[in-house]
Amino acid sequence: MSKYGENIKKIRSVRGLTQSQLADIIDVSRGVISSYEEGRAEPKIETIIKTAEVFQVTIDTLLKKNITVNQLSGFAIPDILTDNKQIATSSGNEEFAKFFPSGLIILEASKVNENIYCTGNDLIFGLKDEATKNKLFVIELYNESIIGRVTQITDEFIFLNRSKILIKDIKRTIKVIGIYQPFKTVSPLENRLMLLEKRLKKIEEAIESDWSDI
Repeated sequence: MSKYGENIKKIRSVRGLTQSQLADIIDVSRGVISSYEEGRAEPKIETIIKTAEVFQVTIDTLLKKNITVNQLSGFAIPDILTDNKQIATSSGNEEFAKFFPSGLIILEASKVNENIYCTGNDLIFGLKDEATKNKLFVIELYNESIIGRVTQITDEFIFLNRSKILIKDIKRTIKVIGIYQPFKTVSPLENRLMLLEKRLKKIEEAIESDWSDI
């Protein structure tokens, strides 16, 4: 059995999502999410791919490893980050920007409408791009910015989750490649979980060391 159920439960906990909200994000029912978390069912490949894409984790990690709070609270964006480790502790946009390609757009989540994908303290990383169905996008209008998954595109409209947006009103579309939640915003509960994970890792290493000496 895969680690998928355990991992989506941790994702929900860290990101503050209900089962219904997660179900809406990955296009399944709330009951299906419950069956995954309780180990009564395994997800389809399209569900696995969508989950990995939205929450920026690899499929291998999602299925075979225990996702850590660190990965979900302040994760790196695959193939975009440089080797400079300061990115994990920087807090200002200018500090972040110098570690990324010049074409990268950094938006503060507080400047887009409140949504289930991020909180007000998060930073949204994106690239200017044409809207593509099933991808996570920030749509900038003349007087507001909203974030969501493109569910439908017609000659006149883009449907962002349940929002119907006139194409002529769109200033630009930004393809979201990741969302970074600064470590300084980690809640006391998340901090305790991270400490527990570190302790468990040390215990596991100690046990492995003892076995190797036998």
